[in-house]
Amino acid sequence: MAFYTFISKKCEQEAQSHGNLDRLQSFAERIESQQAIDHLEPYGSVFVKKDFGRTYRLIIGKVYDADDCMLVFWHFWPRSSQTYNDFVRRTEHYLKEFESEFDKENLAQIWTQKRQSPPSTSIPELSLAEKNFLFGSVGFDNLADDWMILESKDWIERTNPSLDKRSGKDLSGYLSQLYQLVFDALDKEDTLIHNDKVGIIYYRFPEQKILYLVAPIYMNEKENIEYLKKKYEEELAIRDTTNIARKARRAYPELILADEELWINEIQRQDEKANLALSEEEIKLLRQEGDFYPLFINGRPGSGKSTVLQYLFNVSSG
Repeated sequence: MAFYTFISKKCEQEAQSHGNLDRLQSFAERIESQQAIDHLEPYGSVFVKKDFGRTYRLIIGKVYDADDCMLVFWHFWPRSSQTYNDFVRRTEHYLKEFESEFDKENLAQIWTQKRQSPPSTSIPELSLAEKNFLFGSVGFDNLADDWMILESKDWIERTNPSLDKRSGKDLSGYLSQLYQLVFDALDKEDTLIHNDKVGIIYYRFPEQKILYLVAPIYMNEKENIEYLKKKYEEELAIRDTTNIARKARRAYPELILADEELWINEIQRQDEKANLALSEEEIKLLRQEGDFYPLFINGRPGSGKSTVLQYLFNVSSG
């Protein structure tokens, strides 16, 4: 069986209006290249669903021809919308609408078009880094070499859903878009990266492998952008990463960015409690060679005992 994808005009327009068209297209390409749909949540006998963060839901209809399956990206709805909630309650009603929109004649044209360019299922050769990760020994040798993400007070306040909506600074509803921007910022030299609606102000310190997230912003608020840039340019005039680390309100390793749901739900929605930074002393402890169990971890409240346990658990279960 081969999996094909098709994005309907409605779905394309809806994703575009919410600033997620690029992510939607990338997701369609990924399905065809990986030939796997086990990560999609079933809804009835025909529909499956894909969560785009906590805010949006992609509704997909499955249609078959011979041994092949086409995934029709039908709608891209906000989770809070009345239409989406009605779909959840009355899925069978929407099935009739889907079947009338994609009748045999329409599907025949789509199948013909898609089969002119069958999906490539070739599996690329593993890189050396991937082979070392999969087959090498597990350890903590690279803990000090990973990028560390630091967040300022302004960042935490502007991504906090409890912020007064009337302040005009709340961007908690754009966490899925901010995630992609943060991910891209690891490789971008600029201090501002954005899409049509929102952006982030940030600073990179490649030698120390630190990404400092200053604030998420609305792109139409030019005065606010200039204010934040000026404010942090003065604070960061002396590029002292030790001082920056002290001022940061939250920190975590870049590994967190490998999982969008983890970054959104367990970091951004946890206020300042989700701080996974390791001190030099903690890194030294974790990098000890040999079997050092049983291990006694002591410290005052907030000193990082639970954080060390989190790293120990992740590596031992990996």
